[in-house]
Amino acid sequence: MEKLKVVLINPPLRATSGRIPIYLLSLAGYIETKINNVEVKIVDIKEDLLYKLSPIKIEKIKEKIIEEVVRFNPKVVGFSSMFCDVEDVNDLAKRVRKILPKSIIVAGGVQASFSPEEFVNTNSSIDYVIIGEGELPFSEFLKAVQQNKAIKEIRKIKSLAWFSNGRLHETSLRKDMINLDDIPILPYHKVNMDFYLRPQFLHVYRMMISGVPVIGTRGCPGVCTFCTSKRLWERCSRRDARSQSPKKFVDEVEFLVKKYNVDGFFFLDESFTYNKKRAVEICKEIIKRKLNIVWMCQTRVGLVDEETLIWLKKAGCIVICFGVESGSQEALNRMKKGIIINQVYKSVELSKKAGLRIHACFMINTPGETEEDLKKTFDMVKNLNAQTYNFAITLPIPGSELFNQIKDKFTPDDYKLISDPSDDLFRKDNRFRLSQHNLDLPIELKKIKKFEPRIRRITTHFNLPYINKILTSKSRGRYYKEILFLLKFTFVKFLTGEKSVN
Repeated sequence: MEKLKVVLINPPLRATSGRIPIYLLSLAGYIETKINNVEVKIVDIKEDLLYKLSPIKIEKIKEKIIEEVVRFNPKVVGFSSMFCDVEDVNDLAKRVRKILPKSIIVAGGVQASFSPEEFVNTNSSIDYVIIGEGELPFSEFLKAVQQNKAIKEIRKIKSLAWFSNGRLHETSLRKDMINLDDIPILPYHKVNMDFYLRPQFLHVYRMMISGVPVIGTRGCPGVCTFCTSKRLWERCSRRDARSQSPKKFVDEVEFLVKKYNVDGFFFLDESFTYNKKRAVEICKEIIKRKLNIVWMCQTRVGLVDEETLIWLKKAGCIVICFGVESGSQEALNRMKKGIIINQVYKSVELSKKAGLRIHACFMINTPGETEEDLKKTFDMVKNLNAQTYNFAITLPIPGSELFNQIKDKFTPDDYKLISDPSDDLFRKDNRFRLSQHNLDLPIELKKIKKFEPRIRRITTHFNLPYINKILTSKSRGRYYKEILFLLKFTFVKFLTGEKSVN
């Protein structure tokens, strides 16, 4: 039987992202493990990390993607999709259809799950959408293609959508979910690991390190109105979070340390300490295996205690990220954040006592925000005295409860504006003003950012576990090379005014 060739495509806007496409790798690894005689290729074109993607660069990336696809000559072409990818994915699908008319084109991912009609419609070249978590339905779909099953049989697969006879069709959602321990070690060789292992500030916030993200939980206990997680997992017929076993999670970490000499990790679970017992077991497993890594995690305030934080510190955690969002209880309630102000101060206090650095995330322009709410946020940022912060202007992200409340104001043509808004957009387009006040949002953002002076970013590097990790790294050459690149970039930027991604 002829080998079934499948290509999975990371869209052009991810070309400067330093974050490994975990879910494409998971999909590829699972498919090749569970289906015989299948070969999966990931097309993930990369560009310089620091430069913005101009329309000309995006077009060149699309041309490279098409070249890779044509060279591989797949039977099935799959696209990953976020809300900002709708235009590019549909454009690429049309180009693939023109060159490979017999190929089967599929879209999946977050935005395709939320809004399949944006990918399968009367003008689309995409044949099917996989809704929700992809491993099980896509594997079943590929087996049906491999066995040359009739279209009417394929269209019985659950969590599938397509367009025919002038309307969108959608099968019932799967009730069964994948056991996360059944996902093999990710096939990292399918992407450009030299690119992803370049030292960045992405994996341990504000610290330059050669690292990768690892995720062992799908789902989140939160129901925040600005986040897409709640609705995404509802589309997967699952609300509660589920996790890999501690052993399986640390197997992935150990593989990356031994195979790729990875120095640092971002444990990307949306709330790493949601299950404190599991978090502690992971820490004990890291210590037992003497992995000698540094890492960060993110979690919700109120989901930490003294014992758990001590184990995090022992196992190499140096930064913990809390999504605080606002210093106003009224604003937090409107966002359905599910936390109280006292929990914020208590969690930060306990984390500092355990020796962890705090990275606190705040937003302005929250739904219904008043000037008093904003003042309370400024006061909390000042009083919290976290080592580092992230400040942002709240945006209505497609798929979130917040977006659904006002989605009639937007079309897919606006998605790229949402993903990369300009200051003028906040000032001139009232669709992006979620607050009740009329303060100049970009100016307020600059004001709040002053609470994290540049010198504080520099001093975050004076962290003994971090310094020791860099000095003893087996990949010191990566750091020398990256420092030279940054110096060159800074010089060129000074001469030309070229804007960086950050």
